[in-house]
Amino acid sequence: MRPEYETELDRANERDVAALIGNYWGVRMVKTPRRYPYDYLAIDYADNAQALIEVKARKNEAGRYPTYLISLAKIVDCQTAANVSGLVFYLVVSFTDKIMFWQFQDNEFFVNFGGRSDRGDNQDREPMAFIPMEHFEVLDVT
Repeated sequence: MRPEYETELDRANERDVAALIGNYWGVRMVKTPRRYPYDYLAIDYADNAQALIEVKARKNEAGRYPTYLISLAKIVDCQTAANVSGLVFYLVVSFTDKIMFWQFQDNEFFVNFGGRSDRGDNQDREPMAFIPMEHFEVLDVT
């Protein structure tokens, strides 16, 4: 069994970001069970589901790298769920200097092998989606 790398602090940060998203977009953010590939279902105040949301937090500034890396399997699973449900899929990333989001679009990323190599976990390296940062929009929550 693989180690659990997500900490309680990570989960608290995710909840904080989800609250900001909910306030900004005027939706209720409902946390999904662990078996779902995305973190939240965004529901409007008429009680209609609007979007599938994956929330990530990074410990670097948004401009540090030219691309954002995320597991290709995560993108495939989330977009498959979006296609089946008829909803949109957003990836929301909290960087140290801003919060940004990306709405899934075909052909806005490229695939290569990558991931982490600093934890000694051979499953941390896999096919990754490399999303150019210019495809992200700033979530102006100030």
